[in-house]
Amino acid sequence: GTIHLAKDVVDSLQHFSLYLRPFEADNRRESKWLEKKICKTFNNFWKLYAIGDPNAILPPIGAETLYATNDSWKESVHLLMMRAKVIVLRMGASEGSVWELNECIVSQFQYKTIFIATKIDEIYSIREKLADDSENLKNITSVDTAYAIYYNALDNKWQYMQVRNSRDIRDLCEMFKRYCPEYRELYHLYKEQKKSLLYDLRSEKIPE
Repeated sequence: GTIHLAKDVVDSLQHFSLYLRPFEADNRRESKWLEKKICKTFNNFWKLYAIGDPNAILPPIGAETLYATNDSWKESVHLLMMRAKVIVLRMGASEGSVWELNECIVSQFQYKTIFIATKIDEIYSIREKLADDSENLKNITSVDTAYAIYYNALDNKWQYMQVRNSRDIRDLCEMFKRYCPEYRELYHLYKEQKKSLLYDLRSEKIPE
């Protein structure tokens, strides 16, 4: 299929979610289930884009894939983060993942971000980045499954939940829709679009 470079199309994208993850996660068998379920579930709410490695021959992870070259990926990711209504950031130890986490915090995008952590070191890292705002995260003392960390805009605090199965991911989407104004906006736009499409289909005359 056609390879779309992120920097060439970012200005034309509207009302979308962004999924960021370490490229090495594509090759970890235990992570494929998590990747697939996250992308499939979030795509049910609104269009989800991910950054892909143009040098890798890999099947899609379930999101619409945009590509970035080595000399443009940071600029592309920043622009996508800025324009995205919601960010799902799968944490990792690679240089690129560390940069994405720092960029998210420095640019004040954390309040529209769901952080996915699968190791205790990643919990420590996000706790450190969020500083005094992450008191609630100190309750996580070990990690035997994935954790989702997100901001509750209604109660003005960070929350977390374990992600063990498909139902947990659906619940996560529902909670984030309730707590994140940007995600609520996406969801309502999506519902209105579906209603409009259904109305158009019902109104369309059947050819004789």
